[in-house]
Amino acid sequence: MNSKQYVCKSFSELNKIFPEIQSFQPQLLLIVAGRKWFEENDMSHFKKSFPQAVVMGCSTAGEISPKGVSDNTLVISALKFKNPIFETSYCNFSDMSESFKAGQSLVKKFDPKRTTSIFLLGKGLGINGSKLVEGIQTQVDKRAIISGGLAGDGANFEKTYVLLNDKVFNDGVIALGIYDQSVQLSTGSQGGWKPFGPVRQVTKAHENILYTIDGRRALDVYKEYLGEQAKKLPGSGLLFPLEILSKSDQKSGVIRTILAIDEKEGSITFAGEIGEGKFCRLMHTQNEGLVEGAKSAAQMCLKSTLNPDKDSFAFLVSCVGRKLVMSDEIDDEVDAVKEVLSLKDNVIGFYSYGEISPSSSDNVSALHNQTMTITYFKDAA
Repeated sequence: MNSKQYVCKSFSELNKIFPEIQSFQPQLLLIVAGRKWFEENDMSHFKKSFPQAVVMGCSTAGEISPKGVSDNTLVISALKFKNPIFETSYCNFSDMSESFKAGQSLVKKFDPKRTTSIFLLGKGLGINGSKLVEGIQTQVDKRAIISGGLAGDGANFEKTYVLLNDKVFNDGVIALGIYDQSVQLSTGSQGGWKPFGPVRQVTKAHENILYTIDGRRALDVYKEYLGEQAKKLPGSGLLFPLEILSKSDQKSGVIRTILAIDEKEGSITFAGEIGEGKFCRLMHTQNEGLVEGAKSAAQMCLKSTLNPDKDSFAFLVSCVGRKLVMSDEIDDEVDAVKEVLSLKDNVIGFYSYGEISPSSSDNVSALHNQTMTITYFKDAA
């Protein structure tokens, strides 16, 4: 496979590189950009200019390119494979409770016998990412790799966008189905967070809303541990995610990020499923831990890839919470991934409101938060 990556700060810059991309004749265009690009420009221009290519993209909480991490830029990866077999789909829905059905609808037209991988991008707000993935899994082979992420909007949490070919959605999910191993995908996902406080039990929860922990209002427990940071909730919750455990003595679980709080009922809404009766603990970290987590994600990717090479391509989805923690040192985690994968330029990605990939424990795809998640694209052998 071959790929070319571009970073643009304005639409005039973008127009200048269009002839070069057209001469490359890409089969897949992956685009990540700040929210303003979707609101101030005609994003259907891409499909009109590259009618032979599948065009996919989303808004971000920061863009990742070979040059590092940037904000409010537009980053493009133009990809060309030997013999790709793609199917695309989209689904709009307005209510979070429809997430499971949206997942089912999204991939219903895909041939389950031929679909070996699904790469998806979804709205970052008003969605239960866990239910979305569960819905997809009812329609495809259990061995199919599902990866991708949920769009971002800086640290604003106001409005997100996804792009599929000539259509832009602020209330939907899009998917690329890959048939017959024509393009091989492998993944890696790790966090780098450490426990903060004791293991506690979830005593009342419904889907992604947590009501009580050890019989106490969840918000009260959070405020007790956060101290002064509690005044900045829900934003400060990005610095203190929650780890969900199936057993009290489980070494590691799934990380969940706070989306919203309800002062009146003392509940907390998270980006993914919580699970009544499960166990939980608060997490925190330092920059070094997050960089090590990014390295581990890249190492996982390599372990599940047959004959990785310098022509392969990596799409990185990292959580906005990690970006807030690392601040000016955010490039460090991207550099760590590039070094492990031995990729200099064949990398783009974005900072998200949720990451999707198989988990390291059981290889079943799920929604993650606060991780570095990598989807590694490689031509079929």
